[in-house]
Amino acid sequence: MTNSLADTLNQLDADPDTVQQGLRLFLAEQTGDLTPREMLAELQAAADPAEIQRFVDQFKADSEALDQAALSAFEGAWSDPDARPAIQQALAHAKDKLPVIELGIVAIVAMYGMYRAIPAQPIRKTIRRGKDAKGNRYEAIIEEQEPFLPILSAFSKLFTKSKSAKG
Repeated sequence: MTNSLADTLNQLDADPDTVQQGLRLFLAEQTGDLTPREMLAELQAAADPAEIQRFVDQFKADSEALDQAALSAFEGAWSDPDARPAIQQALAHAKDKLPVIELGIVAIVAMYGMYRAIPAQPIRKTIRRGKDAKGNRYEAIIEEQEPFLPILSAFSKLFTKSKSAKG
């Protein structure tokens, strides 16, 4: 087993299509074969459906963002060591099955993968130290997510807002 997702991707010489199709296979295994329609329904239940559709359209039109979304979803899943063998198998067998070429389906799968990975992929940690109102010392570690592309950042913020509004 390799030590990192990057090692796995390099070993398999994974192109963007391999990553996207691999994510589809991985999520199918992890979710009990949820259909893209069911994934979309879950996304729409968790945030504004109009915003979700806007992101679907953006991911369909931006292949770099779609690739980054799939990689971001895999990075989040990779943080669970138990998921790594399944990720490696999904990537290794991504080209074995007939590929999904409908960009809408691939976009929904990538978005759903990111949605599942949002709490699992902290990008930046901030440590705050100080004293509270009673003079007790404290240290807080705050984890923030900031995906590479603005569209990925906006997507993750959509769910951060909806989770805090519901909680």
